[in-house]
Amino acid sequence: MTAPASLNVVVEGPTDARIIRTVLGRALAEKLRFYAAQGRASLATVGRNLLVHEGGPVLLVWDADTLNPRLSEEMRAMTRAALGGVAPGGLFEVFTFIPEIEVIFFEAPQALESVLGRKIAKEELREGQLVPRATLGRLLPNEKAGGDCQRLLDGMDARAADALARGKQARALREAVESLLALVVSPS
Repeated sequence: MTAPASLNVVVEGPTDARIIRTVLGRALAEKLRFYAAQGRASLATVGRNLLVHEGGPVLLVWDADTLNPRLSEEMRAMTRAALGGVAPGGLFEVFTFIPEIEVIFFEAPQALESVLGRKIAKEELREGQLVPRATLGRLLPNEKAGGDCQRLLDGMDARAADALARGKQARALREAVESLLALVVSPS
């Protein structure tokens, strides 16, 4: 029997939820309930609704769509302010992938190389850290427009998933999830 979900995670779309499940691993992912907001515009609204109707904790996860950390932090601060109107700050967090969630594949090139079955050139890795979705689209030419990474996730074994989880932003996401899960009081 699966333990009840204890952390609501709002993402931009279903692929993001699948990537996060892969990065976090089964044991941690089973403690999460995902909501796909169908784009960043509705993330804060879904998060606010969850906080009002179900309480916290809630984690919003999105793409910064910028390489500028200051701009990313400003967007996070505005969203925190919007959520803070309905719940105390400790009950929610906003996490942004800079520039996009797909960057995790380039922060852990061993995982990407394992699935692709070839070495990734240093130039491709640098490009992938700047424009990850477009670079994946080029590396996976048979995928849907936008570099959908379903094939990467389908082909990922436990070793590759573990390598993926060791990337910089993947580790930061895990820390955010674990921090929010620590707020959940287990029923006695």
